[in-house]
Amino acid sequence: MQNNFIIMVLLICLTACTDIFEKNLEKQTVILLSPANNLQTELSSHTFWWEEIKQARNYNLQVVKGSFAQVQALVLDTHIVDEKFSFVLQPGIYQWRVRAYNNGSSTAFSTFTLQIDSTYDLSQQQVVLIAPSNNFITNNPLPTFQWYELYNANSYRFEIHTTNWSGSLAESPQLLTGGSYTPALALPEGTYEWGVQALNNTSASPFSTRTLVIDTTSPGIPVLVSPLTNAVLPNAPFTFTWNRAVDNGSTLTDSLSIYADTNLTNLVKAVYSVTTSYADSLGTGNYFWRVRTFDAAGNKSGYSFVRKFTIQ
Repeated sequence: MQNNFIIMVLLICLTACTDIFEKNLEKQTVILLSPANNLQTELSSHTFWWEEIKQARNYNLQVVKGSFAQVQALVLDTHIVDEKFSFVLQPGIYQWRVRAYNNGSSTAFSTFTLQIDSTYDLSQQQVVLIAPSNNFITNNPLPTFQWYELYNANSYRFEIHTTNWSGSLAESPQLLTGGSYTPALALPEGTYEWGVQALNNTSASPFSTRTLVIDTTSPGIPVLVSPLTNAVLPNAPFTFTWNRAVDNGSTLTDSLSIYADTNLTNLVKAVYSVTTSYADSLGTGNYFWRVRTFDAAGNKSGYSFVRKFTIQ
């Protein structure tokens, strides 16, 4: 009895007191890497980059115009998981800083200064793409493409190619004045590479590009294998198995649902599996189970037939 009590206390601490076991970050220092401190540049697009802090859950990146002692404007205040973040700034003097934190503690902020000088030349500038993220998979054939605008650009050329940048144009190039574009006609299923170029009267930036996959086909309905219909099983661990339909689209995940009633209202367990099997032990009783398949684009199959089995 005493052992059970100790185990219960340990489980509570592991789930509710995670911060007790996390490393204290107060003596750690975030090492900023890029852009370098006191950099003076005409480039307006920058990837803020710093070294990883072990056991940090997130980072807080802040950018101000002026300095943190005398803030002219708060430009950016974001919380991210990774150690890189791309952003576009207008000409001016800025300070940027980063702190790492977890559930129980945080580092102090590390701060750098950055100066952006004005230029009309776009040839060395970079358009920072926002969405969709690179290699994004979607079932939306009319995605909205977004990017940060450059202060010295008058317009943007948007292109989208089939398969890759060397492939044929999926639609005519678009000349736009803002930072977003949604195609007028649905894009067929397939892989695309899309890109944006900034333009003004005398210069142009290189294209910034990303890959996009459109998958609008639902996976086939899975076929249950075992337990068989009306199977009677001993009260011991056993394995559910099923087969997926052939699918050449995006990555598949299956949803296994187990119920205690024929109307499928009393859900006993719901499990997501990247494989076509799942092992468990449920205790005695009558059960009903079914499976459906989801793909990475968000498409889903219909449900399989329902099977009943009994554990004695």
